[in-house]
Amino acid sequence: MEDFLFRARKAIQESLRSAFFAWCMLMRAMVPVMILIKVLSELDLLRFLVVPFRPVMALVNLPPELAVAWISSLCINLYAGLFVYVDILKTLSDPVSVAQATTFATMSLIAHNIFAEGKVVQYCGLSMTLQVGIRICAALVFGLIFSHICLAFGWLSQPAEVLYKPSPAPESLWLWALLEIRSYFMLLLIISGLMLVMRFLKAIRVVELINSLLGPVFRLMGISPGAATITVVGLTTGIAYGGGLIISEVRNGTLQKREVFTSLTFMGLAHAMVEDTLIMIALGASMSGIFWGRLLFAFLVMLILARILRRFPVTSEKARAAPAAGASQ
Repeated sequence: MEDFLFRARKAIQESLRSAFFAWCMLMRAMVPVMILIKVLSELDLLRFLVVPFRPVMALVNLPPELAVAWISSLCINLYAGLFVYVDILKTLSDPVSVAQATTFATMSLIAHNIFAEGKVVQYCGLSMTLQVGIRICAALVFGLIFSHICLAFGWLSQPAEVLYKPSPAPESLWLWALLEIRSYFMLLLIISGLMLVMRFLKAIRVVELINSLLGPVFRLMGISPGAATITVVGLTTGIAYGGGLIISEVRNGTLQKREVFTSLTFMGLAHAMVEDTLIMIALGASMSGIFWGRLLFAFLVMLILARILRRFPVTSEKARAAPAAGASQ
């Protein structure tokens, strides 16, 4: 009994240390970016990024005014984009259809908060520029395909009904800072809990079961069994949480760089599938796009990337440790 308690205490201590290390790496990645974006937002400089995206909105059959909402989601976070979206709807002469709401919602789900999440990817040892480029291109391609399919077949043409209005961002900078700090400490608690759960699941061989069940599908996408469970975490929660686990695995040298790339790329295209999907349903979007369409699209993109990656030889070199990766970018 004493031996069991000793091993359990040691496992908990190691998990908490790994969680704290991963959290510190995430803070180094996310905090400077969030401060920069906040400054740009307060100075009203983000609107200059909107100009080249107005014609893009026409390509995906969206009102050009919604470019502001998508850029807000892209640069700040999902909730900022949603608030701007709801505000813009009041100014439009024609109601937004379910197809348009679904197109906008899914594009936002695929590509949002890309700079902060891009820094997380960078600290996992990957190119931030490449991952940001993949997500933006993927969002635009999905919007183009989905919107034109809906137009061609007359699907989801009824007006969208908005049931949810997000709370506006706090006007006080001090209140904004306090809310951000609270969210960062919540992130530490969640990552710590995830690492403890992961260690427990490994001990009782649940991880092996998950890998055996999802292994065939993940292998088609180029995701190895070693990264399967972490990918599932990112799929159901988010990049920050999945990235925190990956930083820990990278630090321990258990994942190759290619495994990190495929796992994080899939997370980028499809993550937080439960929480974010429910929010977008409240905006009048359809499950056909925000859940099933996004999941299928992410799967197809990963199949294509897997075929491309097979053309390059697998190196035995492990992914670099997170701090080294961050310093080298």
